[in-house]
Amino acid sequence: MAMDRRTFVTAAGAAMSATALMSTGVALADAPAEEEAPRGPMGGEPLASARELYEWLPQKPEIPADQIVETYDYDVVVVGGGHSGTQCAKEAAKAGAKVAVIDWQSQDFFMFYGEDIGTFNSQYVINMGYGPYDEQDILAQWERTGGYRPNPDLVLTYIRNSGAMIDDALALVAERDPDALTNMNVQQPDTAYWTDKSQPCDMGNFKTYVGTFCMRSEILDEIAEGVGAYSTIGRLEDCCREFAQENGAEWHYDLWGEVLVQDETGAVTGVIAKNDDDQYVQFNASKAVVIACGAFQNNAPMMREFYNENRELQAKNGIKAYAGDTIPTSGRDSGIGHRMGCWAGGRMEAGPMASLANVSAPGPFGFAPTLVLNRNGKRFMNEADFNAMGNMINRQPKGLYCNVFGANWREVVARSGTNHGGTDFGQETYVAQWTEDMEKVLEAGANGYVVRHGCLTERADMGQTPVYGANTLEELATYMGYEGEAVENFVKSVEHYNEIVAAGIDSDYGKDARFLLPIEAPYYGSVSDTSTQGGSAITLGGLVTDATFNVLDDNDNGIPGLYAIGNCCGQRFSLTYPGILAGNSIGMAMTNGYVCGQIVAAL
Repeated sequence: MAMDRRTFVTAAGAAMSATALMSTGVALADAPAEEEAPRGPMGGEPLASARELYEWLPQKPEIPADQIVETYDYDVVVVGGGHSGTQCAKEAAKAGAKVAVIDWQSQDFFMFYGEDIGTFNSQYVINMGYGPYDEQDILAQWERTGGYRPNPDLVLTYIRNSGAMIDDALALVAERDPDALTNMNVQQPDTAYWTDKSQPCDMGNFKTYVGTFCMRSEILDEIAEGVGAYSTIGRLEDCCREFAQENGAEWHYDLWGEVLVQDETGAVTGVIAKNDDDQYVQFNASKAVVIACGAFQNNAPMMREFYNENRELQAKNGIKAYAGDTIPTSGRDSGIGHRMGCWAGGRMEAGPMASLANVSAPGPFGFAPTLVLNRNGKRFMNEADFNAMGNMINRQPKGLYCNVFGANWREVVARSGTNHGGTDFGQETYVAQWTEDMEKVLEAGANGYVVRHGCLTERADMGQTPVYGANTLEELATYMGYEGEAVENFVKSVEHYNEIVAAGIDSDYGKDARFLLPIEAPYYGSVSDTSTQGGSAITLGGLVTDATFNVLDDNDNGIPGLYAIGNCCGQRFSLTYPGILAGNSIGMAMTNGYVCGQIVAAL
């Protein structure tokens, strides 16, 4: 879709940290003024630093100056060229800064993970008729989901700037690689049911919003290996990288960040990296070093420290997770950015941290508000609440769980929101495919029929779950693996659910009446297993920063010259991945970079 470059201008009377006082044109909440934190006894043994608690943090490496074979000088050095790092470099270079990006990947095999970019109030989406949504309403949903632990200023920065970020990126793609947008779509609800496009989808306990850009290439039916296997998100980021390079930014590949350089005052002035020949290269930064190294789920000691809940949930399923003691020195999601930040005087956010967990709803429609039953054939939750789904499933008796729907399945699916993993009505091909496939389920009998998935860009294993159909509940339960008393419970649970539907009030779990639809023959269902759940696909915890992404020390003062974005930046999430729209992890990372690049360029 051809479009003009959109100039993003907002009033920016934001108070930055002492090192970020210049106006950047970014809509940003006020950062608190620096002051010395009061000290006093709080019980227990006194600590000089929070880092004394970190059993996962190894000794800071000391690299003698005579081992450094090459030195570069820049204004801004971005450590990590992923989603947040690329956007940071683009904006900093556009603002006139001399920028370097260092990344452990090689240039010939460089790749970006993911497929969905979650944003709010982009002009692109507003032009489609959706929103604009109330920013404070979105913030309230986010904070409630995170137990009021996320930093609202960081969340607001994402809400206020993600639309401009994606509009700017799409304009670059439209100019440089328009074919990458051929199959892109925005995830949408069924507007035949959700008729008021100006308002979010109200699911009862939470709301979902339209703003997820699904970066799809060809629409294929084969099983795909890897996340976002059919994604064009890398092509979008390539266009942004090209733009940054045209404005003077330089990418340095095959380099592993090792340790930050600090002067006698503690200010960060550069970073030392190691190349493929085990030689050290120093990058000096006159303005800032920005840590954008990704998550840490590949670091077992860190996972044991910060994600014990996931470890215990997997232990219930017989999996000894995060058992190794080897600490990866670098690479994707190794935690090197978090380590460098802590060695420089920063600290990790307090838990419980959130993760993008490996929980899913069975079947092709994702998190549609169908009836869900556990291995004993019993209902256990309000199925319209996506944010509860993962936690509730993980705490059910070990074994199978299923969803159940009836002849009116299309009406149930139509009530899906635009949450992460929800049914995507914005991709018309997907809708036509699963509608066609559902007509073949009943005659497939005990074998079931694989209905093509209506949610994900790739047709991965999740998309190969069969749907079963039968004319009796007993028969359906047997097809899905239930036996004995569990079959009886299955039938009673469906009958009781229909009683709730008839009453119009969910007296068990409070499901909103709009999502209470009868389950009548023919009956359908899909099945999954709790043993496949409980893992953490991506960690979402990071270093403590202020509202300008400046990393804070033990006294909550900004460390001059040090910034953290993307999955190295903490206090963006807590407890769980907020399901208010898909792709909010990547969308927030890109927006972090977009805003931070403007901030550090103005130092």
